[in-house]
Amino acid sequence: MVFVRVWPPVAAVPSSRHVVPRAVNACQPEPIGWLPADALQPGKQQAEARQPVVPCSRAAAEAVTGMTLPRQSRLCGQAAFRNVFQHPAVSADASFKVLARANQLPCSRLGLAVSRQVDRRAVERNRLKRIVRESFRAHYLAETGRTSVDIVVLPRRHAVTICNRQLFEALASHWARIDRRAERQQQADARDAGQAVTAQQSESANTTRQANQQANR
Repeated sequence: MVFVRVWPPVAAVPSSRHVVPRAVNACQPEPIGWLPADALQPGKQQAEARQPVVPCSRAAAEAVTGMTLPRQSRLCGQAAFRNVFQHPAVSADASFKVLARANQLPCSRLGLAVSRQVDRRAVERNRLKRIVRESFRAHYLAETGRTSVDIVVLPRRHAVTICNRQLFEALASHWARIDRRAERQQQADARDAGQAVTAQQSESANTTRQANQQANR
């Protein structure tokens, strides 16, 4: 434990620039004893006791709250959004417009586009974002075996006027439609890829046959 000297209180004395510093030093009182250093800062320990425990990193905060999506489930970057906007499967109603496209990743990804035109109040825009994330997490991350898709959700003005339960019901309908359309789109993409491979093989075979005919001549 650290101890410090303690002096008695000194009455205020009118200052004068003619006072000799040595005389002032001679009038300083003698210390009356020693006290622990912590005793001179009684509020420090109370402030430390009141200080909340904060997670040391963002990952730890996400693990505690569980209110954010994993990094691999977030749609990030202009290229990823542009890929969805080019050839999307669309599901729309009065509250949301949902664009989706199948991807080749092991998990689905979510992107949000909530502008101030939906609502000028940040609290309402954040409410919509939170509900969309929670619904997406419950549908695509809690269950396995679904087709992996990239999804962009665009809320509309009507979404601000309805309650959370109605928003969850509307999103559940969108996810179901997106799943069906994503499966059909994935099958169509696989069929197109197979046809492209077949056409390439046929062209290669024709080129080889023509080369053999010219060699025989």
